[in-house]
Amino acid sequence: MKIDPIFWFNSILNSLEDAASDTRTVIFRLNKIKDTITFWTKIEAQRTLVNILVSVIRRWKEIEIEAQRYSDTAMDRRVENIAYAVALQAIATGRDVSNEMPHFAVSYENIREDESILFEAIMDTLTYSDTHTVKQDEPLRTVRDLLLNEESLESKGLKYVKTIKYGERLALRPDQVKRYLLKDTYFFNYDITELLGKMDGAIKPSQETRQKFNGATAQCFLIPWEYVSGEYTSGGEPH
Repeated sequence: MKIDPIFWFNSILNSLEDAASDTRTVIFRLNKIKDTITFWTKIEAQRTLVNILVSVIRRWKEIEIEAQRYSDTAMDRRVENIAYAVALQAIATGRDVSNEMPHFAVSYENIREDESILFEAIMDTLTYSDTHTVKQDEPLRTVRDLLLNEESLESKGLKYVKTIKYGERLALRPDQVKRYLLKDTYFFNYDITELLGKMDGAIKPSQETRQKFNGATAQCFLIPWEYVSGEYTSGGEPH
């Protein structure tokens, strides 16, 4: 076997700083080789490759069914990522290995999706409402607290709306949010629109999502209000 280094490209966040990288990374720690290694010939390697492919193709339906069993055990990216590998192991050994998940697959605790981390960063930002004046002596408050208390944040790109088609939503202008609420976070250096678009239930900006912000109409994300109130779960069902 030969291991070649590759360049690491990531379009959103730095490598190994997000959930997507965490759950797709396997770390190999190599010890110094002490024994003599006999490598396959090119023909032996090609023959083995063909045998592997043929075996997988012939058993593909069985592999799919077995993999789905593991995916159904939890709606978790870690389980989804190893479902097919575990299915192959089960079929090859002829035994149920569903309770033998690899350590690396279950060793992470509370892995959160990057879009969830971004949204919470927005909600936790300390700021003032639009009605605040320099003469007022009041403490900074979180965005979530201001929104839940129906205080205006339109100048910062956030607004509660109630639409006929989508119901209660948080209208969010990513350009304004990034400029006024994320300027002191590492999200400021990235295109947050791609992450926001991954949020479950979010409607991406279009002519249909246009809302007024301080009199100016702009396209925006329409995010389920339950994200703000803390009642949103996967699939859109409230707690």
